[in-house]
This record gives sequence, C-alpha cells and structure tokens, in this order.
Amino acid sequence: MLGALVGLSVAALGALRITGPTWTNPLIASVATGFFGALGVSGILLWRNDRLGLRLSLLAQLAQVPGLTTGFLEYRAQSPASISLSLDSAWNVGLQADVGSFFTMVFGRSAPIHSVSLNVLAVGCVFALLRAGRSLTSA
Repeated sequence: MLGALVGLSVAALGALRITGPTWTNPLIASVATGFFGALGVSGILLWRNDRLGLRLSLLAQLAQVPGLTTGFLEYRAQSPASISLSLDSAWNVGLQADVGSFFTMVFGRSAPIHSVSLNVLAVGCVFALLRAGRSLTSA
C-alpha cells in the first residue's frame, strides 16, 4: 500500500514524467494512475478479507510480471519491489533486484537493444494469490 501511496502522490502532484508522442500522454497517465490506484484499493480490500481485493491484487501483480523494451514500446511496472530475470537482443542474461515504486510506458522510442524481463517476485505473488483464491472457494 505504501507503493500505491507514493505512486498516486507523484501522479496527483503532476510529477509524473511522461515521454513519447503527445497523443500517448493521457493513455500513459491513465494506466499509471490505474496501476497505483489498483494497488492501493486491493491492499485495503485484502486487509478486510474482501474477495474483490484478491482479484484486484491479482491484476496488479500480473501487470508487474512482464518487462519489455522494443523499438515501439517500453513497459515496466513494479511496487514495492522486484526481482527480474532478463534477456536482451545482444544475448545478455541478467538478474536485477529493485526496491521502490516504478512505472514506465513509452511509445515510439527507438531502443538500441531490445529486451524482455520477467519479475519472478510478482510471479510468486500471482501463484500465492491463486492458491489463496482456491482455498477461499473451497472453504
């Protein structure tokens, strides 16, 4: 919930740095605000043992699983932490651990190296949430 608070505060204060073609700015701002908003609402609802919190949290975690850098799109989301495995077009394999709230979505930037990453921490959270959902439905 702290990551959601930081992310929403940055968006509300207008400190959200948006790059790329002008037509994409409202889309990127909406997606970033939706991501951090879903994190906050899902945290509150999970705290209250609400089923909707489980679903929202699952969506928020799924949004954090992929990382992508191509010639058309760059995307990455994390809050509050990530452990990412990556592979780039130069065949470099990497492992990166981060703490903090982060959201990037850039359209139309030519990246010199393309990469794909997988946030294994978010994948673990997805599996835990799916397991918790099954135990709720069987109870």
